[in-house]
Amino acid sequence: MSRMKTKSLIAVVTTLLTSYLLTIPVLAQDGSNESVVNTGSNLDYLFITFAITWIIFFGYLYYIAQKQKTLSEEIDDIKKNK
Repeated sequence: MSRMKTKSLIAVVTTLLTSYLLTIPVLAQDGSNESVVNTGSNLDYLFITFAITWIIFFGYLYYIAQKQKTLSEEIDDIKKNK
């Protein structure tokens, strides 16, 4: 598998995983309409989703920085060979 396809696959998997994790608090609700709502029960899921989202964001930022560095080096090589 080519490197670009691998990166695309990783991006799709992380997007799907994040989407799934965002739905966990909704799935964890029991559907009852009680007047007293325990808001603390889903905060763990919210924090985990928040943390994973930021980890994915900074991972993508790192990936883009590395890609930019590689492209810049390739441009410099092309300019030298001209």
